[in-house]
Amino acid sequence: MIKIDITWAITIYLFLTLILVFALWLFYTCRGSSDETDIRHLYQCSYCTYLFFDYTKTELPMCPRCKSYMTITRTPLSQEKNGGLKIKKIS
Repeated sequence: MIKIDITWAITIYLFLTLILVFALWLFYTCRGSSDETDIRHLYQCSYCTYLFFDYTKTELPMCPRCKSYMTITRTPLSQEKNGGLKIKKIS
């Protein structure tokens, strides 16, 4: 049997726990950042100016606040500063 002092046991335990927490933080930071903060899913309602994320794959995103539908049209990148996305209202 290996004899070890209690202070070394606690130190090794805390060190391994710290490595595990760091590895989990690194894994979830690298993996989840592209889906959660993707700018392609960020919309602003043209009626009530509410900013919201829409992860549904519908052609007509609906504002959760005022329930109005919007269409998305693409324009050339040289005309628009926001990546070529322009949101039009549907009446």
